[in-house]
Amino acid sequence: MIQGENLLLVASLVMTYLFFYYGVFVLKAERRMMDVIFNSFIYGLVIWKLSYGIVHPNMVLENPLTLLYFNGGVVGLVLAAVFIVFYTYWHLKKEHIMSLGILSRQQGIFQ
Repeated sequence: MIQGENLLLVASLVMTYLFFYYGVFVLKAERRMMDVIFNSFIYGLVIWKLSYGIVHPNMVLENPLTLLYFNGGVVGLVLAAVFIVFYTYWHLKKEHIMSLGILSRQQGIFQ
């Protein structure tokens, strides 16, 4: 029998592939912009996973391998989401990559 977690993993991988395919080939988004978005999600995943050490530092100090098994839960997700927003905004401004609003207007979505 297929476990629900594995089904969700496959569904998220397919959605990620479709997101990047749509961004690169349909919208013709800049590769730098897609790299920034991809990097921000990878960093967000790492922050979410390692945030267990922020939430439960005593448990991690007693047994560091708990970082491999547990995640930060809702607190970690919030930290990761905040980081993703600020990291993406900062890099888009720093590298002078066009914003998503300008991109959507150029593609004629708001016309």
